[in-house]
Amino acid sequence: MADLDATEVTFVIKNPSKHDSESFRLSVPAGASVADIQDLIHKQYDGKPSPSTQTLIYAGKVLKDTSLLVKDLVKPMECGAPHSLHLVVRTPSKLSVARGYSSSSSSSGTAAAAAAAARPSATAAAMQPST
Repeated sequence: MADLDATEVTFVIKNPSKHDSESFRLSVPAGASVADIQDLIHKQYDGKPSPSTQTLIYAGKVLKDTSLLVKDLVKPMECGAPHSLHLVVRTPSKLSVARGYSSSSSSSGTAAAAAAAARPSATAAAMQPST
C-alpha cells in the first residue's frame, strides 16, 4: 500500500458557476485526504474558497467525510487518468439576514400574524349593514 500512497492522482475541478473550470487541474498524492484537497483548493483555486464553504462531489457522491483518503475513492488501476471532481461553493445567504429572520423576530412575526388575522373579522363586522 505504500506504493499507492505515493501515486499522484490528478483531478479536473469542475465548478458549475465557472465556464473555464476544465483548465483547473489538481494533482495530489493518493494518501491525501478530502480535507487536504479542500485546503489545496483554498490555496490555489480562483476566489480562494474556504474549506467550510466547499462541497466536493466525486462519482456522484458528496464527500462529507473529510478524513476520507483519495486512495479509497479512486481504484488503483484508475490512478493515472484524470478524474472529475465537482466543486460547489456556498455563499452566505444575505436574503435571510435582509428579511430579519431570527428567533426573536419569529415570535414577533407570529404576534403580527395573529393581529392581522383578527383585523379582517373586525372589518367584516363593521361592514355588515345595521338592521
